[in-house]
Amino acid sequence: GRGWGGQIELSLLSKCLQRPIHVYAPAEGDGFKLEHEFTPDQQAKESEPVRVVFSGSHYDALLPTTASVQTKKVTMQEDASAGASAGKGPVSSSVLKSAYAQRKQKVGQCVDGYPMPTGDEHTATVIWLHGLGDSGFGWASVSEQLDMPHVKFLFPTAPVLPVTLNMGMEMPAWFDLTTLEPEAKDEDWQGMQASAGYVVSLVEKEVERGTPLSRIVVAGFSQGGAIALTAGLCVSDLKVAGVIGLSTWLPLGARPAHKDVPLFMGHGEADNVVLYRWGKASFEALQKKGVDASFSSYPGMEHNFCLEELQDVASFLRVTLPPT
Repeated sequence: GRGWGGQIELSLLSKCLQRPIHVYAPAEGDGFKLEHEFTPDQQAKESEPVRVVFSGSHYDALLPTTASVQTKKVTMQEDASAGASAGKGPVSSSVLKSAYAQRKQKVGQCVDGYPMPTGDEHTATVIWLHGLGDSGFGWASVSEQLDMPHVKFLFPTAPVLPVTLNMGMEMPAWFDLTTLEPEAKDEDWQGMQASAGYVVSLVEKEVERGTPLSRIVVAGFSQGGAIALTAGLCVSDLKVAGVIGLSTWLPLGARPAHKDVPLFMGHGEADNVVLYRWGKASFEALQKKGVDASFSSYPGMEHNFCLEELQDVASFLRVTLPPT
């Protein structure tokens, strides 16, 4: 393989994307590489075959031999990640943060859990995302119930968006919903990426403040769980300590990048909003891909959170984020 820096214009030969794009080759460690494994049907002397490989997905192209290459720290983004952004592979953190920066609606208040650890007491962080129409305040009491004094809990609030499923009514939402069918082809993948980008930015701020990725868990309920699965499992250059998804599903566009990140999923068997079989099918799909996932069922529980599930979450967090 050979690494490139700088912006190079390529002609993408993939049948699904037959148009010129700009490819930003990655800095070392971003999960991308360029390989000379691809042989086009017609190879001109002015071009050389290149295969862009990203976490198992590849994009074939012809690189003009006269293209200039300037070394700089860049990564695959914008049109260069079209395949990954469309759900053909994991995405990089820069792609998600770019989607977040482009969204017009601003996120709500990020609520601190109680009690907040200070100084040397703080050795881990949990970022917990609420469901549709809720806010960070709606889940803040969970931190006290979990009773983990060394863990800092953050409860972000989604931006206010018009939700198609609710007749365009505006409410806190991590992304738009047109249906509750998980197989729907018109899922708001762009909105999901924007919200996942926001979560990535929160994770990076925690790292800047001294908490390593190995001590950060991303959790979420319902819509927030879909974002937690995306941000926690599917970002090529961001590997957290663990992920929690409650009464949720795996977005169609999400592709796991880290199989060894432990995942806990819980779902009520009487859920009539995000059906139990959808959550179970998401778990099975992730498990089939080799993700280190566990799943707990709660008989009689609807689209809600119960004491037994709280205890299971606490057990998962104590193993994933033990006191140091």
